[in-house]
Amino acid sequence: MSCREVNSMRKTLCVLGAGNMGLAITDGIINSAVLSPSDIILVRRNTDKLSAYKDLGCNISSDVVESARKADAVMLAVKPQMMNEIFESIADVCRGKLVISIAAGIKIETIRKALPETAVVRAMPNTPLTVGEGVTELCCDDDVTEEDYLFAKSLFVGSGITFVCREE
Repeated sequence: MSCREVNSMRKTLCVLGAGNMGLAITDGIINSAVLSPSDIILVRRNTDKLSAYKDLGCNISSDVVESARKADAVMLAVKPQMMNEIFESIADVCRGKLVISIAAGIKIETIRKALPETAVVRAMPNTPLTVGEGVTELCCDDDVTEEDYLFAKSLFVGSGITFVCREE
């Protein structure tokens, strides 16, 4: 992994796919105060299921493109079979952004081809993350800065432990 140093942390996060894992990660982020709820945009088709997060102060939306456009970083927390549809929707608005994917089986190279000019961190959390006891492996592409890596890592520390691995 190659990471370059830069100065400041990202400030807003869009979670595309606010289902079980996306919300478990969000819970860890909020509980560990990595971001304030107002810095989080949760996106899912049926936003009715997100009312508790709206009450906490999270931004709620069903608009994938506009939500990704507004955020500094985008977390892809959709099912792997939905990724191509998401890629097509957000490719133009993600240029220059950090993209964090938790989609199983979708490699960094695939994400980079679909979302050019992005820095990609692939996160592989396990299900105990939903109760704060998870282990998350992180791997980065060569365009990930130290700032991006530290930000991505910070998103998972409230849900368990993290470590860096090589994508193989």
